Amino acid sequence: MAPTSGTAAQTPSASATPIAASASVAPATGGAGTGATSDVDITTVQTEQARQDLELKLQELIECLLELSITVYDFQAESSSLVHQKIQELIAQLSDIDGLKDKLGNMVVPWEVLSFIEDGKNPDLFSKSFIEAVAGENQFTNGKITAMKASQQKFSGPGTPQ
Repeated sequence: MAPTSGTAAQTPSASATPIAASASVAPATGGAGTGATSDVDITTVQTEQARQDLELKLQELIECLLELSITVYDFQAESSSLVHQKIQELIAQLSDIDGLKDKLGNMVVPWEVLSFIEDGKNPDLFSKSFIEAVAGENQFTNGKITAMKASQQKFSGPGTPQ
């Protein structure tokens, strides 16, 4: 889904909500009082760890691509073994990333974030615009609530039949 142009503020769709797993594990309460963690908490922590591992591997991949591009840009016949080594390193990095896919579960990247990346924009700008849109909606909703409370107080004043 590509972003549309316009002057009105866009409200990101429900599919655009970022998924953030909690890294905290709270002991289970009740029962026999064993203090064991629930399966959901363990899975959440494992998914969060896999996400962090993926981020680290992606940073390493970007570094490897940068090194390869520098080597290829300044290519000389003597550096062919270095290019071959960097390509093998790149293949190993991609293999490591592919190995992490099963650990990530159903983690979804919103299409809007991918559109930002394709357009050469920082994905953090998506988060910023999403937060601004939610804050605007929150202010609008708070205005409605305040207006409803004011009208309720006005109509429920003294002398009004119940």
